Amino acid sequence: MNPFHIGVGLFAIFILINLLRMYRKFKVMESVGEGKALKKISRGEFDQYMAGVKEAIEGEDLDRAIKIIDNILMRISMVSQQDFYGKAMETRGDCYQRLAVKDGSIEDFNRAEAAYRLAIRAFGQANTPSQPATVQTNLGNLYSGLSQITEPEVNLEKAIEAFVESLEFFTVENHPEKHAINQVSIGRARSELAERIDKRENLIHAMRAYGEALKIYKPDKHPMEYAVMLSNLGNTFFSFSEVQEKEKFLARSAQAYNQSLNILTEEKHPELYSKIQSYLDQVNDRLGK
Repeated sequence: MNPFHIGVGLFAIFILINLLRMYRKFKVMESVGEGKALKKISRGEFDQYMAGVKEAIEGEDLDRAIKIIDNILMRISMVSQQDFYGKAMETRGDCYQRLAVKDGSIEDFNRAEAAYRLAIRAFGQANTPSQPATVQTNLGNLYSGLSQITEPEVNLEKAIEAFVESLEFFTVENHPEKHAINQVSIGRARSELAERIDKRENLIHAMRAYGEALKIYKPDKHPMEYAVMLSNLGNTFFSFSEVQEKEKFLARSAQAYNQSLNILTEEKHPELYSKIQSYLDQVNDRLGK
């Protein structure tokens, strides 16, 4: 027989043996998984695991936190314990998001996204609408961070979509402060997107989002949020003055900055005061003041 044919035959046998081994290993793992699924993890056990995760996160040992979570996930199923599975996956996403922000790794961003998507799916099956809405907000923040590294237009659009989806549950009536937080995030994402595409349209959306947030943030109850929001709105008016009605929107920008500075005084908030004052100076220069 030709040596070449003998070699091919031996290689085929080698492949077949390894495929059989892999199949047997898979069947064993499958049976173990089914066995574990029959014995649900208790609330006490789950809480104990998550306490360890919290401790690791607070100690900034994210790798250890993820390992603990992965051990939890080996014992629970999305089918039988959706609430535990969702919480574990949400926390896994939070850990990878922190790593991604720290090291700028796209792989960590992708891992966080995958974990958040699974958490949303699990919480949806568990019929707990507040939890997937919270994860949607986290997902929006994730895409906003990713937009600083790659594909800014695509990821800002994804961020906006996630924040908007969260608003389906976080309404003005039921969760006003969370509603406001997501509206602010939409405004910022729209403003950033306006620097790249569809400037006029995105700035209009940004102004609307900030306006919705200002319906909730009041100077007596939320002075810092109110002042920062006015500063953001001042920035948006300033940018919009480059699109249309220059004098009108520069005047609105100056008004917003001045209102913000009434709260963020130089004595109490010197850094923010200096920053906003520099914005106001630019507006006044353009107005010829």
